[in-house]
Amino acid sequence: MPSDTDSRDDPRATWRWLKIIIRTTPYWLRHLVGGIAFWITLRLYRASFDKNSPEYRQFHLWIHGTNAELYRDRVKAALDLLAVHAPTHIRWLRSHIDALVVNQLFMIVRSMIVAEDRHRLLVLHPYMVWKVSAEQLALYLIGEATRLRLGGGFTRCRAGEIRAVRREYQEMVAYARVFPDSEALVAHWEKRLAGYNAQFPEAAA
Repeated sequence: MPSDTDSRDDPRATWRWLKIIIRTTPYWLRHLVGGIAFWITLRLYRASFDKNSPEYRQFHLWIHGTNAELYRDRVKAALDLLAVHAPTHIRWLRSHIDALVVNQLFMIVRSMIVAEDRHRLLVLHPYMVWKVSAEQLALYLIGEATRLRLGGGFTRCRAGEIRAVRREYQEMVAYARVFPDSEALVAHWEKRLAGYNAQFPEAAA
């Protein structure tokens, strides 16, 4: 029988309300209200989040609620891979990001990984952290570190955005080759890169 703590941590009731809000309100209103609520929450509670969250390899891990321990272990394993095999990319992440966030409230979000670089946060989708290997999660972090390193100015135009995504894929392929026992990952990301180059031949120019 679930405990009171489990009931408090269960996000399903919140998901239902969020889905209703998404279906019944225009995007601009959700974006405005959500942005304001997000800013207020960080303004009021960021210091508390940092204080009450573990720190690992100089990142605060804002990982709480159901399955938090599992999520933390998987994020730590991915960071360990970066520290050993991709130290440059972990430095890039540190220069832009202070906290890694995994929260089941974001389960209904479609994006697997979102950088809020203005707030120095990297939000990871709980399902992705749960499902993928440490090596795959590390590759996602490498891709995001590459994008952050390129900077927003590089991606403001379509041509720049296309080249930025190609560079992300190239970095992910390169480091998939370095990780141990990652032949399947290499094949997967080589196929993704080839498909992207075929779709956007200007990216390969």
